[in-house]
Order: sequence, then structure tokens, then C-alpha cells
Amino acid sequence: MAPSKSRTPGLLASFLIIIIGMTACGVTKCQLEILPKRVYVASGGYKTGSGYYYANKHVYFLVKGECGNKQQAKAVIDNFAKQAAAKESGSFTNYTIYFYYESDELNEKSIQSEKDDLRYKLFDYNDNEFIAVYTFRESRFSDVVWSKEYE
Repeated sequence: MAPSKSRTPGLLASFLIIIIGMTACGVTKCQLEILPKRVYVASGGYKTGSGYYYANKHVYFLVKGECGNKQQAKAVIDNFAKQAAAKESGSFTNYTIYFYYESDELNEKSIQSEKDDLRYKLFDYNDNEFIAVYTFRESRFSDVVWSKEYE
């Protein structure tokens, strides 16, 4: 028996609405929030034998939320990194910005509760939350390394 003419357009319209809704969600569902407060900063420097001083600074930011579209997420993080570097990298030979997802194990409270000289361990041994690291040399963009999730 052939389907009723009145049911077919309704099913087709419902199917199209679902497809359009799924497509729209994939494009606009990017709700990343990069916490503006640096959760950890490490800086230092050294003098070479020829007398040149290298000043280094490493800053760490936490990222909340998720983004179904990896290219959109990369664009958000890229924009933030370049704006932050433009403001701060001028007086440093090497300026690196690290991004990590906030989690139950890695958050502002866990970072602040760790001793200052041991905080780096929260990041160095945490590949699960690592997103990217940007490097700026002499105030110019040098390199970015993304986690495998974003390659």
C-alpha cells in the first residue's frame, strides 16, 4: 500500500529540519572560554658566554567548554594567543603560551593548592588536557604545537 500523500510531506519536512539542525549545531557549537587569568607563570633567563641575555617567560591558561568544530576551536585559541603575545612578549627573547583544558584534576584550585616550585608538574605530566603551545621569539610568532586531538 502506498504511503498517504498527507504523511509523506510531513515526514520529509521533519527529516529536513533534523538535518538542518544537525548541520547548524556543527557549525556554531563552539563554546570555548579561555580564562583570562594566567593560572601559572614561569620566567627566568640566562646570559651566554658572549654576553647576550635571554629572557624567557612561559604562561599557562585554562580553557573551559568544548567545540565540535576543531578549526573553529583552533581559530579562537590562535586569536587569543596572538593578542596576549602582542601585549606581553616585547621584553622577552622567548615567550610561550600554553593552553590546557580545565578538568577535575587541573583547575585553578588544584594549581593554587600546589607548592609554587612544584606547580609545573601539574602541566608537564598532563597530556590529557594539553591543547597547544605557542612560541614567540623576539616578539614574533615562531611556532605552534597542537595536541594530537587537533592535528
